[in-house]
Amino acid sequence: MEVGEKFVQAATCFLFAALKQVPGLGAAVEVWDNVNHGFQSMEQKEKIQSLEERLLQLESASKLTSQEARGIAVRTIEDLRQQGEVISEEKAQAIEDIISVMPSNIAHKTCSSVVSLKNKVASEYIALPLGIDAMEEDRMSFYKSLIPSRRPKWQKSSEFKDRWYFEDLLGMGGFGEVWRVKHKSLAKYQAVKFCLDEKSSKILKREEHIIASLPNHKNIVNVLDSNIEQEPYWIAFEYVDGGTLEKHILNFGQSMPLQEVIRLMSEICSGLSCAHKIPLVHRDLKPANILMTQDHTPKIADFGLSKIIAESIHNVPGNTLQMSMRNYGTWTWMSPEQREGLPAHPSDDVYAWDFSYGQ
Repeated sequence: MEVGEKFVQAATCFLFAALKQVPGLGAAVEVWDNVNHGFQSMEQKEKIQSLEERLLQLESASKLTSQEARGIAVRTIEDLRQQGEVISEEKAQAIEDIISVMPSNIAHKTCSSVVSLKNKVASEYIALPLGIDAMEEDRMSFYKSLIPSRRPKWQKSSEFKDRWYFEDLLGMGGFGEVWRVKHKSLAKYQAVKFCLDEKSSKILKREEHIIASLPNHKNIVNVLDSNIEQEPYWIAFEYVDGGTLEKHILNFGQSMPLQEVIRLMSEICSGLSCAHKIPLVHRDLKPANILMTQDHTPKIADFGLSKIIAESIHNVPGNTLQMSMRNYGTWTWMSPEQREGLPAHPSDDVYAWDFSYGQ
């Protein structure tokens, strides 16, 4: 068995021991904080100690297909049953569903950091808490963070009404699931964000005008369609298939040519300027939220997708559409004002833009 398969096997054992309750389709996965079963025994059994070994297992696990990961979960559950563990069919199915999307979750959360470590452009602990100096508690917490936060509501190759075929799960979180889908009649790929959390669904439904206000600009991911009339609520975007700016930066190794930096940041600035004229403030601008086309055109993504708040434009100081609440966004790229929870302002994005320029 390859190291990646062993990691997924360990994750299956962890879920068996740590699940608080069996989540329904699309529901959040809740686990006991004090349980590390599976991951600890894997490291001890395989004698995994070095950073290189841990990076290899993450890379290997991230390359597994959904079907391969599910197969590993099925076999692991059968082994547990043969060892005398009692696992209901309901719990087994939930674990298999969760594990089936774990490879894409690992890839989403670790790809850039793994490249950063290999290129030696970040310290071991800052990139991933897997090095020799990292505490075991932090490493176990990181491993558990790779468990998908939700049981997927849909599966690859399934259909959504008469509109799409599900192709790949791009990400999931508190807001819901993001899928690459293929439109049945148009035969084109789109990225669709489904809102599965009840509270977020209500917020999204109240904030329809924010979606409508998003500008059509070559440096902003375009909104193609949306449904806020009936559940599940969703927003469809153009599918941008060139990865993130974060990955693009890391691919250069130690440094990016100055001319390329100037070109990219100028185009990002153009997109921000267009949004600020609405006025619309992003408040979570960072290289991971900027997508790249095949010809390396940057497009700002996540304009309020996971951080839309239930405040009317008329209630926000300065008549600014506020896309984030306090404690949302990413600390490293937050302006001092945003960290203090002050009202949104275009300067928040300028601060993040300047920090990204330095990166």
